[in-house]
Amino acid sequence: MTVRELSEQAGLSRQWINKNVDLGNVPGVSRKENGRLEIEETEALQRWISSKRQAQQARQKRRLSVQERIDKLSKTEEKEYLRPSELAQIIGNSTGFIRENALKIPGVCLYQNGYRFKKTPALQKWVQKQCDLFDSEKCRYEFFTEATPWPACRICNG
Repeated sequence: MTVRELSEQAGLSRQWINKNVDLGNVPGVSRKENGRLEIEETEALQRWISSKRQAQQARQKRRLSVQERIDKLSKTEEKEYLRPSELAQIIGNSTGFIRENALKIPGVCLYQNGYRFKKTPALQKWVQKQCDLFDSEKCRYEFFTEATPWPACRICNG
C-alpha cells in the first residue's frame, strides 16, 4: 500500500498522514532510514483507516454548502434585534463603523459584551439615511423593511 492509497482510504491528505506518522499516531506505519514510509497492512491499521474515514465523513456532513447556509438564514424567524455585523451588512458598511457609532444609532441596547439594535421605525429611518448618504450599491435596505410591525425588544424591555 502506498501513502496515496492510504490517504484515499482514510479520506485524509498525504501531508496529514506524514505528520501523524512522525508523531507515531498511525499503527503499522513507520519511516525508513531514507525517509520513505513503510506501511504494514495490519488489522490495527485497517481499524485506524476505518475510524478516520468515519470521522471525516461525519465532518463533511456537518459542513453546509453556501446555498444551504442561505436557505437556513432565509428560514429563520424574524429577529427583534440586529447584531452590529448584521446592521453593517444591511447598510453596506463595516462592522467597525457600526461599533464606533453605536451610541449614536437609535435603538441601541447593551447585551452581554456587545451591542444589539432594536428594530424600531427610528432605526429604519437611520438605515435609510445611511443608504442615502453613502449611496452604496451594497446597501440592502429592502432586507430591513418588513410589512409586519417589529415586536418589542426582549433584551432592553423596550
